[in-house]
Amino acid sequence: MNSSKTILKTTVLFAGLRLITIFINIGISKFIAFFLGVSGIGFYGIISNTLSLITSVADLGVSKSSIRNIAEARGQEDSVEISTTITVVKKLLFFTGLTGATLTILLSYFISVWSFNDGKYWFSFVLLGIAVFFTIINVGRASILQGMRELKLITLNTSISAIAGFIISLPLIYFFKFNGIVYSLLSTAIIGFVVSSYFIERVKIN
Repeated sequence: MNSSKTILKTTVLFAGLRLITIFINIGISKFIAFFLGVSGIGFYGIISNTLSLITSVADLGVSKSSIRNIAEARGQEDSVEISTTITVVKKLLFFTGLTGATLTILLSYFISVWSFNDGKYWFSFVLLGIAVFFTIINVGRASILQGMRELKLITLNTSISAIAGFIISLPLIYFFKFNGIVYSLLSTAIIGFVVSSYFIERVKIN
């Protein structure tokens, strides 16, 4: 019974967090459509999808596998194993994040040509490379919290990061137009990094 309640509680929680993220993305899209029009929406879609694609590839599955590994260590109530696993995951995340960021920056011109048939957006992808690093770290830290079943910390981390990112994105897009879209993605990733840095330190290992 307790297991069923835990599963139900976790499912409802992640569904709620997913809805928050969806509504915020819709809000940003509406804002871009109003101020930048259809071309703005297209630019936002390409940039954000590129960020998601590069992040997924560069992550190398570390985030997903870390949930299982940390959960197994936690189930054994082995504090040494938990601490070791989390330390290894953090190092792997730093490595994959740095690798993804470096490759994105080095290939920024070619990614611009591939995405827009024009190399003039190369600097946008340089900034996107920096966002890749922070995004991978953020996703990995969320996986650590999930593996440790820190539901309260997951809720606070995701909600605060999403809302703060939304608030900072609007003025950036309003004042910097198309460049503001890239600035907003980078700012959101950095905000998520700062917020997750606080909550990841709240994880208690007995």
